[in-house]
Amino acid sequence: MQTVVWVVLGIALVVVVVVVALEGRIMHKPEAERAPWERRFLRVDRGAARVQQSWARNVMPWVVAAVAVVGLVALAPLWAEGRVGVAAGLSAMFVVLGGGAVLLWATVLRKRGAAWRSRQDDENRRADTDGRPRWFVSVKAGYLLGGAFTVIGLLSLLSSITMGGAVSTTAVLLAVGVLFLVLAALQQRGERRAGRRPGSDADRT
Repeated sequence: MQTVVWVVLGIALVVVVVVVALEGRIMHKPEAERAPWERRFLRVDRGAARVQQSWARNVMPWVVAAVAVVGLVALAPLWAEGRVGVAAGLSAMFVVLGGGAVLLWATVLRKRGAAWRSRQDDENRRADTDGRPRWFVSVKAGYLLGGAFTVIGLLSLLSSITMGGAVSTTAVLLAVGVLFLVLAALQQRGERRAGRRPGSDADRT
């Protein structure tokens, strides 16, 4: 079963890398130089990104909070066994994870309405005109997301070592974190080449 999981994860990773590489290749071209199929691909790709952003804004924070609550409940055996240090450390991790997700929704995500979406569409059009890649609403957001996934992956690794569990989850989290950091760096380089302060317009929520 574990072999099947790794095969599926490997295939998914290859697909993601291929799609991201294709996105980058197309985004580096000014819109006027893109072939019709490239324009169609990017249009569909960005439509999917809008759906993903809506899901991340309205659903994901509560999924993360629910996972944190389940994690806290799952630590009960450790407390019962007297493994206070490990239980306390993991409890703090889950509290920060769940509380951070709810705080992010309350302070940033829930404010992203139609006006914010319109600004993002304008930013995408400017990026298309300039021929620069744009995966995140800002370079800062890309680095924060990448850093967050990487840290969560490392904490998941700690949890797997102390409590046991699927290493595949840790691998996915770390892979996503590293990928986001690389994409944020590429977006930052593109903005600098275009003479823009990275994330200057898109930093606004």
